[in-house]
Amino acid sequence: MQRNEKRIGEIIRRRRLHKGYTQDTLALELHVSPQAISKWETGQTMPDINLLLPLSRLLEISVDQLLGGDRRAEFEAEYRRATIFGHKIALLACADALNANPDDEIFLYRRACEEYDIGTEGDHPALHAERGSYLCWAEEHFSDLHKKYPENDDYIVFLAKTYYAKGKRGDAVEMAYNCRDAEKRSKLIDSFREGEDKIIHQQETILTGVKALYDILLEYNTRESLTAAYALLDDMLTDTTHDSLNMRIELHIKFAYLCLSEGDTEGFTTSLASAYDAAKAYDALPKDVTYNSPLYDRLSEVNRVRPGVFCLLDCFATDRELEHPAAKPIKKRIVDEVIGCSRLFRHEWLAYYQFCARYINRDNYRNFGLAWNMEDVGDAITEALQRPRYPDNTSEEVCLIEKQLVERLVGGGVMRGCTASYGNNIYGYCNYAQKEKYCHIGIPDEERAIPSAPEGSKIMSIVEIMVANNFKDCGIEEKLLDYALEEARVCGYTHVEIYPKEWMELDKEYYRSLLSLYERKGFRLIRETENESRSRRYQIWQKVL
Repeated sequence: MQRNEKRIGEIIRRRRLHKGYTQDTLALELHVSPQAISKWETGQTMPDINLLLPLSRLLEISVDQLLGGDRRAEFEAEYRRATIFGHKIALLACADALNANPDDEIFLYRRACEEYDIGTEGDHPALHAERGSYLCWAEEHFSDLHKKYPENDDYIVFLAKTYYAKGKRGDAVEMAYNCRDAEKRSKLIDSFREGEDKIIHQQETILTGVKALYDILLEYNTRESLTAAYALLDDMLTDTTHDSLNMRIELHIKFAYLCLSEGDTEGFTTSLASAYDAAKAYDALPKDVTYNSPLYDRLSEVNRVRPGVFCLLDCFATDRELEHPAAKPIKKRIVDEVIGCSRLFRHEWLAYYQFCARYINRDNYRNFGLAWNMEDVGDAITEALQRPRYPDNTSEEVCLIEKQLVERLVGGGVMRGCTASYGNNIYGYCNYAQKEKYCHIGIPDEERAIPSAPEGSKIMSIVEIMVANNFKDCGIEEKLLDYALEEARVCGYTHVEIYPKEWMELDKEYYRSLLSLYERKGFRLIRETENESRSRRYQIWQKVL
C-alpha cells in the first residue's frame, strides 16, 4: 500500500480533534514531543512503526485506517451507493465495513441509524414483528455507542427516539434529559408529547410566538403598532383565557396612555373602560384554573379578591397619567362596583401604613392622622401622641419612625374608624368616634361647644377623611361618610359633626366638592372660626340623625 504522508497527517489531525486531544496531550500519551505530532499532521514525517498500534488505539481507528488505506475509502463508496437502494442494502454495506473494522465509530453509528429507520418505516401489520426486531437491535447498538461516548448528543437523541418508538415513553424522556444542548433537549422532549399534553404544548408554542410579536408591537408604541397588536390578539387569541385577557388589559392601558399623549381624551377614557372590562372578565374565569400570568404570580397571596381588578385598581391609584380628569368616569365606576367599607381592625395597621405611604404621602408629605379616639388607652396615649423628632439624614429612617408610630396607634387600638378597601389594599380612611373622646383635633374646646345641640345629645365626631390621591372625588369619600353615618345610627348617636379645614393640603376644587358632599348628606354649617396664630380657618358642620 503506497503511503501518502499528507493524507495520513490529515487523518491523525481529524481523529485527534474528534477525540478531544490537543497536540500536547496526545504527545504526552505517546511519550513523544508535541513537535513530532505537528510534523505528522503536516505530512513532514511519519509516526515510527512502533507507535502505529498505540496511536491507532488512542484515536480508536484501525492501523489500516490510520495509514489511509484504500479499503476504508472503498467501504465509504460502497455505503453511499447502497443508500440509493434503501435502508436494508445500506445496512449490508455497514456490516461489510464493520467486518473489516469492528471499531469504526462512523459505521457503528450508521448501522444503528439504518436499523432505526427500518424499524420505524411503514405501518403494515405484517411487518410489525420485523420492525420490532430492528428496533431492538437499534436500541442495543445506540446504547453501546452512548456508553462508549456518553457526551455525544447524537447518540442520546437516537437512543431516546428508539425508546419512544418501542413504546417506552418514560425511558425516552429520561434519556432526553441527558442532552447537553438545551435547545436540542427541549425539542426532543416536546416530540414525545402525546394526546392532550401535545395539544396544550402546541397551543403554548403558538402563544409564545404571539407574545413575542405582541411585545415588539408594544415596544414601538405608535397608534399603528398598537392597532396591529389588537388585530393580532383578535386573530390569534380569540379564546378567553388568563393569558389573552392579561395581554388585553396591558394593551388597553398602553393605548390609553398613547391617546392621552395625543390629546384624544375620548380614546383615553374608552380604553380605560375596556381595560376594566377585561380585568372583570379575567376575574370571572373559573377559579380552579392554574394561573400562570405575571399579574397573578405577583399577587398570589391575595385571597379575598381576584387579581385582574386588583392589579388594575393599584395601577389607577399609583400611575401619574391616571390623575388626568378624563380618567374620573371610569374611576367612579370602579369605586362604585368594587370598593367596600369596613371597620379598621388592629391587625390592619400595616395595610393602613402602606395606604398612607403609597397613595397619600406623595412627595414626602406625611400624615398618619392627627386626631385619635381616646377610649380605653390610658397613659399609653401620651407616648403615642408625641410626634417624634425626625432625623435629617435619610428618608428610610423617617419611614421607619412613621411605621412604628402607626403600629402603636392602629395596632394599639388608638386610631379607629373605617376604611374603603378592595382585597388587602386600603384606598380611603375615615376617623370617627364619640365627640368627647377627641381632644387633639386643633379646635379649641370652647369653639367646639354647639349650643344648638340639646342637653344629653350623643354626638359622633368625624375628624378626618383621607383618600388616595388619584381617587379623590371619585366616590370613596361618600362611601366612607355613608358608612360612618350608618354606624352613628346603629350606635344611637343623635348628631354627627364634621370639621373641614381650609388649611388642609387640598386643592380648592376638591375642598368645595367635599363641602357639597356634606351638604347633600344633610349636614349644615353651624360655626366658622379662625386660629390666627396658626393661620387656619375651621368650620363645624352638623347633621341631626
